[in-house]
Amino acid sequence: MFALPPGLASETGDQVSGITCPTCHGCLEVRGEGVGHLHFTCRVGHSFSLREVLTSLEGFLEDTVWSAIRGSEELVALLEDVIAYRARLPDRGPDPAYEQRLPRARQHVTALRTLVEADEPITFAAEPAGGG
Repeated sequence: MFALPPGLASETGDQVSGITCPTCHGCLEVRGEGVGHLHFTCRVGHSFSLREVLTSLEGFLEDTVWSAIRGSEELVALLEDVIAYRARLPDRGPDPAYEQRLPRARQHVTALRTLVEADEPITFAAEPAGGG
């Protein structure tokens, strides 16, 4: 898979990229403009600079990982509560499936949090005066 089409040049016009639209998740086309500038558009008309696409992908990644953290933490909490609840029932004992899943769920939370804490999103240089 490629993100930018092989052979992309400013004179080649719009080409299909391997990136999806940050707004609607449709296919993005890309074209080179001027010296080193890229312009992305999707079929419904959303339009982005390279910086906007990169920033959107960074945000999407962070939101997705935080959603995974939230879901994993909720799974841990539910498993812990179900284990404790079942332990209080006179006719029910521990269920090995819950007991076995809990440590893996905790490991997932730790791994995901480590991923988020280690991430360093791209930092762009200041725009030159005049909007370049």
